[in-house]
Amino acid sequence: MKYSDHARCPGCSGNLVFNITEQMLECESCSSMYTVYEYNNILAEKKKKGAESFSRGALLNVEEEGDDSKENMLRSYTCSSCGGEITPGAAAATGVCPFCGNALVFTDKYRDQQVPDFIVPFKIDKAQFLEEYRAVLKKRMFVPDAFRVGATFENIKAWYIPFWLFDVTVSGKASFQVERVSYSNKKYHHVVYSGHGYGTETFTKIPQDASIEVDDRISQMLEPFECANAPRFSFAYLAGLHAKVYNVSMEDCVVRAENRARESFDRTLSQAALYHYYKVTDRQYDYKPLKVSYALFPIWHMDITWQGRKFPCSVNGQTGKVACSIPVSMVKFVCSQLFPWLFCLNLCYWVCALGVIKDGNSMKGMTVLIFLYASVVYVCAKYVFIRNLSTAVFSILFTYGAWYFGYEAYKMTYGGRDIFNIVMVTALILFVSITSCCFLWKLVKKQNTLSLAPHCDYCHSDYYKNTVTRRWDRDEEKKSNSSPKSIIEGSKPSKDEEDKVGLLYFLK
Repeated sequence: MKYSDHARCPGCSGNLVFNITEQMLECESCSSMYTVYEYNNILAEKKKKGAESFSRGALLNVEEEGDDSKENMLRSYTCSSCGGEITPGAAAATGVCPFCGNALVFTDKYRDQQVPDFIVPFKIDKAQFLEEYRAVLKKRMFVPDAFRVGATFENIKAWYIPFWLFDVTVSGKASFQVERVSYSNKKYHHVVYSGHGYGTETFTKIPQDASIEVDDRISQMLEPFECANAPRFSFAYLAGLHAKVYNVSMEDCVVRAENRARESFDRTLSQAALYHYYKVTDRQYDYKPLKVSYALFPIWHMDITWQGRKFPCSVNGQTGKVACSIPVSMVKFVCSQLFPWLFCLNLCYWVCALGVIKDGNSMKGMTVLIFLYASVVYVCAKYVFIRNLSTAVFSILFTYGAWYFGYEAYKMTYGGRDIFNIVMVTALILFVSITSCCFLWKLVKKQNTLSLAPHCDYCHSDYYKNTVTRRWDRDEEKKSNSSPKSIIEGSKPSKDEEDKVGLLYFLK
């Protein structure tokens, strides 16, 4: 007969649940506290004395136990305390008896499938999880007020998600191109270097979630999980929490892990971090698997419901890193672009009408005005157009300011004075406004987009011997044009680097 486990208090036989804040097992009845190590020792002593039934939670039904296939995870149980029937679902490894409330861990599933090698315990509790979400919500731009107030949280759960962890050594050679971009004399100067490299690099614990129910984009955005001091797996860590067994095999995950290792090795050979763009034109790699580990990682998850739509939000239960999608108010976005544009345009008209910008310093003056305009737009989007009230108030203020400076400029330029500068300002402000609008929208879209992690640079291991040799061609390609886009059609080292470079070009 197969039994599930029930973490039972040695003092009063009440429910023991894992207290995330204290990192101990706590009795729901008498509030006694036990470390996982102490509780495991107590269970070992009771087993020596023949009291194996102490930790039994539910009995696997006979028809399920008699199934020839151990891979059948859709099982039903009978609670040992009240006799109620429990059907947790195929992927669930924990549950609560709906009749007596016992917190159960279906250990037979892990034993029949595979017991994890280690576990990363939760460090973030429910209150901290919600705090992390609210902190992210404050940083997001153009969030609808109705969403802030009316969104409801559903299915808030602390999940232990199964992960396969791969140790792999990549060796081989590659040909690549790297590109560095600079700006001077009103042009972008592209310098392309070509080279060849070969070597060996080892990556350890490349994670890949082993659950179909978990979106790979979410699990990879929550990386990294610190595994260095992770304890050996014990069922006591699962008491009172939610856990899953794997339903994606190791063989189905290894290809994705190797692709991430390949991308990281590309970046190592080409020294991509030192350049704006890189491109591998030819590669010949060999992959040597070293070890595969199976572990459980902590993830808080909830569904945010608003206007009939659901927005997923997940938090790394160890580090507090957040991955979530939040709606955007198009009204706030349009107001943040339109009204500052009207104000700055008429302000520039007024400055030109005063004669401050003259032929000798026209370009310098225009550059200052454009920089000020870009700064105003960014500040407004980040700090001003946050709530409906502030959006309405500042829209009115910008409109009044635009009317005032426009009227004053019109009076001073009635005779056609400084028409050339006014036309120049109009063209430049229009161009910069379109550019800033596109850049800001790209930034907002990136904040609310879930994406896969293309590489695993943080999994680089110095424990193994890593060797890399490069040879650069003497010839270099130089080209100047009006665009910062790569002439080799290469990739950027990271999305953060892409945003920094793009902002630098925009300000210039």
